[in-house]
Amino acid sequence: MNKFIVIGLGGKPVGCQIVPDQARFTMNYGIAFGPASFSECQQWLKDNCTPLESTLDSYVVIAPIAGSDSCKVIHENESYLMTYTLVFGPASKEECEHWVKESCH
Repeated sequence: MNKFIVIGLGGKPVGCQIVPDQARFTMNYGIAFGPASFSECQQWLKDNCTPLESTLDSYVVIAPIAGSDSCKVIHENESYLMTYTLVFGPASKEECEHWVKESCH
């Protein structure tokens, strides 16, 4: 029996696609569900996945892991280096910018 996986941006249930479980995919995607049957993947995608378009107004704040306070506001699904960590969000861009002013120096 063929098995499939659901891949999403960063391995999160966002912008999902169903692919065969042995498929290659770009590094900005990760496995969000599976392996399972195609119908199970379809149901999981329907119940859990957020269309990419609905996240375009969501932002997060990231900061370097090693001691610097130079925070950055980026789109929620934007890739960033592993030397950064998520420190706030998701939220609106304005909320993220306010958080940076109050919390990052």
